Amino acid sequence: MSDNTASKFDASQLDSESLRFYLWMLADKSLPPYIKQKVAPSDIVQQTFLEAHRDLENFQGSSQADLRAWLRAILLNNAQNVIRQMHTLKRDVSRELSLDVLEDQTAELKSPSALAAFEEEFRILESALAALPQEFRDAIEYRSLRRWTFAQVGQKLGKGEDAARKTWFRAVKFLKEQMGMLK
Repeated sequence: MSDNTASKFDASQLDSESLRFYLWMLADKSLPPYIKQKVAPSDIVQQTFLEAHRDLENFQGSSQADLRAWLRAILLNNAQNVIRQMHTLKRDVSRELSLDVLEDQTAELKSPSALAAFEEEFRILESALAALPQEFRDAIEYRSLRRWTFAQVGQKLGKGEDAARKTWFRAVKFLKEQMGMLK
C-alpha cells in the first residue's frame, strides 16, 4: 500500500459511529432470525473491526466508499462463517443443508441492486438520525443498537425507566417521520 493511502486510512477511520451503525445494519440483515438468537449482529461487527484493524495495512482502497466496500466484504464473510458454524454445531444427517442454502442467506446483499437499495436506505436512515435531537439519538443507540434495558437507558440519560421508555418511543416515532419525509 502506498504511503498516500496509508495516511488517508489509519485505525482512527475505523472508529466512526456512522460506520459502526452501517455495519450493524448490514449484519442484522445478513443473519437469519434463528442465528440472531445465538449471535448478535454487534458480535459480527466487532469481529469485522478486529479483522480490519489487523489487516488495515493490506487495504488497497483510496476512498471512504472503498473502505465501506472492504468492511462490507469482511462482514459478509464473517456472517457466512457464523451461519456455517451454527449449522455445524447442530449437525445431524436429518438437519443438513446444502451449501446453496448457506450462500442464499447472505446472497441477497451481494447483488448490485440489493446493495444499492440497502445503501440508499442507509443514507436515508443516517440523514434522519442526524436530524434527531441528541437525546433521541442516544435513546435509539442505547436501546436499539446496544440492546440495553430501559432501566439502563434511563440511567445513562438521567431519567427513570418509564421516562426512558417514553423517550425511546418518541424517538422512534420521530425517526420514522423523518425517514418518510426523506424518501
